[in-house]
Amino acid sequence: MVSLMSFARRVKLTLARLRRRDLVEAVQQKRDERRTRDYVDDVTVTLVLQFFNKKENIGDLVRTLRTAPAQEVIVCDDGSVDGSFGEWLEILDGPNDFLLRANDIFEVRTYDRCIRMARGEFVVLLQDDDVAADSSGAWLTKAIHIMRQDPAIVILGGRTGLDVRNAGEGGFETCESTRPMGPSGYRYAAAVNRAPWIIRAESFRSLGGIDQGFAPFQHDDLEICLRAWRAGMRVAHYDAGFVRDVGTGGMRLFNDHGGDYEKDWKWRKAARNWATVQERHGGAVDQINALIDAVASGQCGVY
Repeated sequence: MVSLMSFARRVKLTLARLRRRDLVEAVQQKRDERRTRDYVDDVTVTLVLQFFNKKENIGDLVRTLRTAPAQEVIVCDDGSVDGSFGEWLEILDGPNDFLLRANDIFEVRTYDRCIRMARGEFVVLLQDDDVAADSSGAWLTKAIHIMRQDPAIVILGGRTGLDVRNAGEGGFETCESTRPMGPSGYRYAAAVNRAPWIIRAESFRSLGGIDQGFAPFQHDDLEICLRAWRAGMRVAHYDAGFVRDVGTGGMRLFNDHGGDYEKDWKWRKAARNWATVQERHGGAVDQINALIDAVASGQCGVY
């Protein structure tokens, strides 16, 4: 009996050693494959992708990520159940590739986590249903050029530029901007819809970042844009040329309110978020528009 137990232990130890040997060989093989790709400490651009159950979009998203002139990639999978997490594990194999796993906590929280982790001077916020129209990376090259041209820009949006106007009782409303693009291909705007967003990371963090009180989603982008103008920073809009709504957007697919905002706590919270933005910034509409007019007319720096 003792001999049998001793034999079983020897077999177990032998198998463990074999598994360790195989593991060491696998690690070494992976390291050999990566040997030509060194970790980058001095990162200029970090790409952050918020992702949730869009497995069919991964090919286009990877093209957008890999053709952009960036040194770091962070993908936050917010609890996908469609098998996409495993695909990202295979794809994100570079020294400056990072894959985060969250559990359906939504974009206000996931973006905040990723922005705090990012090493880039500029951080680009991307969505899983928006992809670059081509493989040149020109959308990002142009964005960085704009950010370099005016160091006061803290947020550059590539989707929609918004104007704000008074709407009675101390409130305001937003509308798509009608301000002309400047000669460098951008215009200043009261706010820009996300995404893509290119943010100047240090300045963005100094503003306090995305207000986590707006979680899970909605109107946090508007709020921080207005906050930026009131803090002496600038917000601008350019055309990134992205193809939008590739597949069904997660917010619409998984959080459909069917026209009844009261039936889902998330949309009830979104309505409260709108009220919060009104309370914070409704009295500053004229001030913000005056600042934009001054900058756009060339009275306050480069345009």
